Amino acid sequence: MEYQQAVDTHAKASLAADAPPPGAPAQGTPLSPLAARAAVLALFAAFLGCLALPRVQAEPGLWGAFVGFGAVLALWIGWIAWQARRGGRTLTIEWTPRRHHVVQVAVQASIYAYWGWHWAPVGAQLPLILAQVVFAYLFDLGLSWRRYGNFRLGMGPWPVVGSTNLFLWFRDPLFGWQFAMIAAMYLAREHLKWRREGQQVHIFNPSAFGLTLAAAALIATQTVHLSWGELISESLGYGTMSFEQMFLASIVSQLFFGVTVVPIAAAGSLVALGALFHQITGTWFFGDTSIPIAVFLSLNLLITDPVSSPRSAGGKAIFGFLYAVGVMALFVGLRLIERVPSDTDPGLTVAFFDKLLHVPLLNLMVRWLDRVGPKLPIEKLTGSLKGFRQRLVHVAVYGVLFVAIRPGLVDHPGRSAEFWRKACDDKALWACDNLVRVLSAPCSRGQLEACHDLGIVYDEGQAVPRDVVLARGLWARNCQAEFVPSCLHWGRHVMDDPTADAGNARRAFGQACALGNASACSLAGMVLASDRLGQPDLEAAEVRWTEGCDHGDGLGCSALGMHRVRQRRPAEAPPLFQKACDAGHAPGCAQAADMHRMLREPDHAAAAPLYRKACEGGFAPGCLSLAELVEAGQGVPADPAEATRLTAKACALGLKEACR
Repeated sequence: MEYQQAVDTHAKASLAADAPPPGAPAQGTPLSPLAARAAVLALFAAFLGCLALPRVQAEPGLWGAFVGFGAVLALWIGWIAWQARRGGRTLTIEWTPRRHHVVQVAVQASIYAYWGWHWAPVGAQLPLILAQVVFAYLFDLGLSWRRYGNFRLGMGPWPVVGSTNLFLWFRDPLFGWQFAMIAAMYLAREHLKWRREGQQVHIFNPSAFGLTLAAAALIATQTVHLSWGELISESLGYGTMSFEQMFLASIVSQLFFGVTVVPIAAAGSLVALGALFHQITGTWFFGDTSIPIAVFLSLNLLITDPVSSPRSAGGKAIFGFLYAVGVMALFVGLRLIERVPSDTDPGLTVAFFDKLLHVPLLNLMVRWLDRVGPKLPIEKLTGSLKGFRQRLVHVAVYGVLFVAIRPGLVDHPGRSAEFWRKACDDKALWACDNLVRVLSAPCSRGQLEACHDLGIVYDEGQAVPRDVVLARGLWARNCQAEFVPSCLHWGRHVMDDPTADAGNARRAFGQACALGNASACSLAGMVLASDRLGQPDLEAAEVRWTEGCDHGDGLGCSALGMHRVRQRRPAEAPPLFQKACDAGHAPGCAQAADMHRMLREPDHAAAAPLYRKACEGGFAPGCLSLAELVEAGQGVPADPAEATRLTAKACALGLKEACR
């Protein structure tokens, strides 16, 4: 008796609304026969009218999906109408709007609006999402007319299709599977039922059921790349306030349906278990957040369907906890079967399905959970409160929890690439893979620094198989976007590879030089002066070296000084070498010292400190030249021990002639 009194009134309304028995009296406004026929024709016109969309006309798979499913719907509904007329039965439609559907649509609309503001493909997909809504109306119409002879026209298809498209889109060539997924949801809702609280209701969360079937099929056939699933999971978090927006949207729904205990238990469990994992391993379970954004969306707006989730507070708490455990178990299991893409293999990325695959199993457990749940102490915490007051308290508790866990959602330590780089060096579990993930997501959003670092990861080949072509491609794209570090890295990488096209180095350094980078100007001169491009162009190289030197780059001054020596203008070289040395270019210091030693009357006293500066800057010949002066006592006091130390340092720096 106490349990029955605790059942939320809004949930009861939902239970009753989704299960019209045969011959049930009208609960809405019946449409006239003419209006009913007009409504059906309007739905078909809207569905088939999508054939005029340029995107549909441009893709045979999309065109075929609309034609094929449109023809099947027309034949099926036409056959049902013919059978009814033959049997003297009247098929009716009644207008039956439901408040809870309006609330769900409003909540989902806010999610789509924020998501679409930060990810343009959402807007492009909107016509196809609306087409799925129309398809759902027609399919539901056929099911209802076949079984009951009456169709309750309301907003029911909108939240079903809306929640589905928050998690999975099939790509255009296979879009027919999107319609098949919607059909599977309605078939499951209509035929897979049981009795709860005296009502015949569907067992499974319709959206979760269809999504699970689709996900299982994609995984089994290893064709996940034919969907937008992974990119959807990432793009949901593109907005800087995505977690906050989803939380605020979800509490609107929770105030109506009394399901807040589920996300409280799920979110709290995920954060607690993640903290325990970090305590044990020193790394983070989900990589860069306590709860992935798509999982957060799911625990707030997918698994909280009041019909297919527990009614008791204790049952909801267990349900949320089991959902969290299932997400983590699936995350581990799915990552074990993933494959990295290659030139011949699209790879297999499936861990983002962790939020879906176990939901139907949890739906099957709800009656048992409602037997066990009332025995938990949680039932007594708000037992004296009923209806809206109880829901308000639950939402307040969830608000406190969200404020507490928010830092781990939006500013997680695992977002640092350096953290995962070190963990990868230490061979921590999945650390190398997480390094790639932490960089790939922001890179896909256009963050140039992340793309630059991702190129370094692919070049090193530690976290992933080495892919020099991909690395250079990332740097080249960044360079075109005027990210100077990538221009420099790309150019140097090409110059270090004798087989690479040196023209790319010239373009890279030239782009960075044009953006005002002095070092790039000097390097561009080095490329032009080499024979990698064919005949050296010393005149063009001199222009670049001058640009670099004038802007304070030591390499440019040094190269320009050597060019003056080769031009037999040695008197112009010493100031250039000195300028290079002053700019911190160690070889320039040694060159300036060499000029002092090459005078008709060598000035060893002036050369010694310049060699020392070159040596301290890591230039091995500077160390060896200083050792010669120290050993001979030229310009400095003689010191054999110091000379030996300097020679050893030159050897350690890689100068072979110092290692004798």
